[in-house]
Amino acid sequence: MSQVFYADPAENFVLVNIQHDNNFYAEIRQQYDGVKLGYIRGSVDFEGYGNKYFSIERINYYAYKDDGTFFLRYVDQTGVYDRNSKLLKKANVVNTATRFCVGVSSAALENPFAPNLVIQDTQKHTFLNTNVFAYIKIDFQNSCLLVYDPMR
Repeated sequence: MSQVFYADPAENFVLVNIQHDNNFYAEIRQQYDGVKLGYIRGSVDFEGYGNKYFSIERINYYAYKDDGTFFLRYVDQTGVYDRNSKLLKKANVVNTATRFCVGVSSAALENPFAPNLVIQDTQKHTFLNTNVFAYIKIDFQNSCLLVYDPMR
């Protein structure tokens, strides 16, 4: 079930550390050789919580193994999308004239299965990482992203 995908030339890549000691990462290691993220960097740089961050226009999720690379789909400031580019989870951010979403936070590159959004507040001259707007897993049977509720 190999998929061919032609990446955007502006896309940067990072490998996801799948060596965490929990059931989800153990299943990733069992199903795939690895997971990588392709991201298109946004134009906003900001600092918060003692760290430097940047906005991301879109994060593409890829899993790979011997027989190919699987494009699991993507997250952007509007939400999480599945293999058919169907919206799985909408990012519920109320944009106003002075407070609006500028993209996904680069913090998602370190914690890709719980992405945050970047909110710019022009009155306070600040940028905020939102709380996680979605929890993501992988549907291994269909090789696509899946949104789930960790409280269930």
